[in-house]
Amino acid sequence: MLIETHLNTQLRPHPSLGPDYSICDDTKLIYNMKASFAPAYEKDYFNTEYKEQYGKTYLEDEIQLRSLAKKRLQKMKPYLSKEASIFELGCAYGFFLDEATRAGYSSSGIDISQETIQYAKNKLKAQAFSSTLIDFNLLENSLDAICAFYVIEHIPQQKTCFKKIATSLKKGGIFAFALPSIYGPLFRHHPQKWLSTHPKDHFVDYSPKSIKKVLTLYDLSLVKLWPPSFHPERLKFYPKFYTKTKLFSSIYKIYAQALSYGDTIEGIAIKK
Repeated sequence: MLIETHLNTQLRPHPSLGPDYSICDDTKLIYNMKASFAPAYEKDYFNTEYKEQYGKTYLEDEIQLRSLAKKRLQKMKPYLSKEASIFELGCAYGFFLDEATRAGYSSSGIDISQETIQYAKNKLKAQAFSSTLIDFNLLENSLDAICAFYVIEHIPQQKTCFKKIATSLKKGGIFAFALPSIYGPLFRHHPQKWLSTHPKDHFVDYSPKSIKKVLTLYDLSLVKLWPPSFHPERLKFYPKFYTKTKLFSSIYKIYAQALSYGDTIEGIAIKK
């Protein structure tokens, strides 16, 4: 599938990841040139794939997912008015939308899974729609916040995606996101494992520096960035028993927070 890049600059093969991956020298983004949509997303992801990764299905993980939603809303709160409008890309079963509504915000969202949208609408009474971002009609300068938690990497139309997010936000509105990151111990210390486990439907991989660079292309300014989890045991040059000590873990956490070092990152950008 053809990937739409942010810039019209020439990509070159990545020097160490093999022929399927290319890198943009300007943004430092890595593109998976063989990526494709997962055909079984609607049927399998929220049950089989999610359970394989987290030990329970998406619905069974509701308590944890709602707790995560509350933490994200708390991070967003300083940038929002009390009745702000929040729109979520990839809203799944609607747990984040429901928590946003309970917090007093006006929330709505989209997901390509018809099954999850029906649950969000019927069980949670959420304003949820089955659609892709590219196909969904969003008014310009209409939203106070747009959220995309582990969604952006699944979209081949990167330029169109970011442009639509930026134009749909009001001035001073925020874009809250979560992404896999190539600036973390898995990619840097275990590249072959990263390659073997890299999802086939991830079209692009970001780092803290590359997401900051890309955001500026769309008049979005990064104001907050953090790693949501810490994995010192994934470091290559330290014994496992040493990385699990309290002292090492504490030092690693300070380092990781300061540099946004992690296999995933979350952040908030504001529209200028």
